[in-house]
Amino acid sequence: MTEPELADDYSVSWSGLPAGVPELHAVVADFTGDGRADLAYSFNGNLKLLEFVPGQPGLTLRSSTNPFGSPSNVVEGLLEIDANGDATPDFLAWRGDTIKLIEIAACQPTATQTYIQGIVDHHMPAMGDVDLDGDLDLVIWDMSRYVLLRRTGAATWSIEPPVTGGPAEFLVDVDEDGDLDGVCCGSGDPETPENILTSTFRVSVNDGTGAFASAIETNWLGSDHLAGIADLDRDGDLDVVSGRCILYARGPLTQRLHPLLGSQQTDRSTADIDGDSDADFTVGLRTMQRNLGEGLCSSYGASFPAPPPETQFVGPGWPGDFDGDGDVDLVVDHNAGSTLLAQRLLVNLGGGAFADAGDAGPSGVDFNPGPNQGSYWDSSLAGDADGDGDIDLITRGTARSPYQSFVWWNDGAGHFTAGPGFPDEFINGIDDLNGDGIPDVTATWLAYPGASYGDSGWQEGLGGGAFGPRVTLSSASFRIVVADLDADGDLDLAIANLGLNVYWNNGGGVFTTEWVSSITLSNGGWQRVWSADVDDDGRLDLLVTGSERERNGVIVLSRRRTTRAGRRRSRRSSTPTIRSTPWCATWTAMATWTWSPIG
Repeated sequence: MTEPELADDYSVSWSGLPAGVPELHAVVADFTGDGRADLAYSFNGNLKLLEFVPGQPGLTLRSSTNPFGSPSNVVEGLLEIDANGDATPDFLAWRGDTIKLIEIAACQPTATQTYIQGIVDHHMPAMGDVDLDGDLDLVIWDMSRYVLLRRTGAATWSIEPPVTGGPAEFLVDVDEDGDLDGVCCGSGDPETPENILTSTFRVSVNDGTGAFASAIETNWLGSDHLAGIADLDRDGDLDVVSGRCILYARGPLTQRLHPLLGSQQTDRSTADIDGDSDADFTVGLRTMQRNLGEGLCSSYGASFPAPPPETQFVGPGWPGDFDGDGDVDLVVDHNAGSTLLAQRLLVNLGGGAFADAGDAGPSGVDFNPGPNQGSYWDSSLAGDADGDGDIDLITRGTARSPYQSFVWWNDGAGHFTAGPGFPDEFINGIDDLNGDGIPDVTATWLAYPGASYGDSGWQEGLGGGAFGPRVTLSSASFRIVVADLDADGDLDLAIANLGLNVYWNNGGGVFTTEWVSSITLSNGGWQRVWSADVDDDGRLDLLVTGSERERNGVIVLSRRRTTRAGRRRSRRSSTPTIRSTPWCATWTAMATWTWSPIG
């Protein structure tokens, strides 16, 4: 059995046009058997076949017919098939719920079979041996059903009623079990030069008899239709070329390639809650998503203590190792109805079972006051802000009220007292930026009193929980990367706003700015930047969302090896290190992923 080439199964078509504009479908194939490509096209209700004759200008018209009886009965689709088993090109044409199998010889229609097949919209036909009997059958999908025409003889067919399955558009043996499965990819925007919309990759598994399951769906980006499936990187599994993207699979295509996590995750909703050394998700006073260590998750109901009578513990809570025993604890609200009694500490006993350790702070004190704040993940930060060796808690604004932060000092056992407040500042991170051993903070603050936007930068830690004046580096961003991006032993910064800037640290907290010119971020939406070693080459890369070029995707900026035209001076030197541009935007599909809400 030979699998059909996807390109041969996809006819060129222009359809869905405004009323009054003709509808055109075209197929290029050798209809005369002379080894030369000829042309067939339907123009509204007319089907014309033209032969390429060497030595004659243009194409020679050989036949003109009306498959559905009249030029006004528009042909809604046209596909090359083998209708009579002679291994030469014929046609499938459809209109509404009617299909025509048109046999062709020497550019002339010679016979037609007509079937009413029960599918009206979204005709997606494909031909292949779906039941492993040695001949080519025909499958026609819509968005939830399919019709199977089984070949019972060279030119005879048996049509079956519509059944639930798919959708799909092409036939490929994706599970490599010997039969052809249904695949498709689409729902992106084909109208723009660069398709930037989300789309869906689908696989409908064939059980070997021509029965197709409902499609397994994976979020995708920028795809009008499927281009091909093959093992491109020779790692033993099949990869997908679709639209302008390539998906390098790391497992079978018969499973969801992007496992859902139930909700969007952040660095604060992600932690090793069960102590098995991998990251779990949706951590907090709720059903969590436990990482199985192989790219899949399962729902995990941790053991939580009962609150005192007539009270409630309210979460999800703020995670952190607040008692210093190496596992992740939670600070939650302790309420009596709508009244906050205190913040409460639930300590992790190891493995994800929790115990009530009593009040985490003074009675009646809300660690994060303000409207609609609550103990949500991103309204907090955990870190050693005063350098005394335990994990302090920083509460901060949410999307409704971003510019405020409060520091709560930990006594080492998970009980907190109030530290400094920052009423117009969103603290992003706690790190030692200038190499003096004292924690500093990166933050975004209001540009001026009453402003509707902010600036981003850092404040030097002075010791004892005090911080110096603000050092502004960029305009507003609520996601600042702090990492040793050039592997020289100090922490650099990357900040996304309307552009992307990298701030190279000279070791003493003096930064040299590099604008990444290949990235333009959109005015609207969320601009975010992360760092990770995406390509596993030992160097940190950058991931960026909200770009003009990839509004629904994640751009990967892969790290080149840095060359230097000068030597670094002392770590405290204010003289910038001279470097060549070390970042390169990789616009290959391998470095672009779908970015869409997960429900």
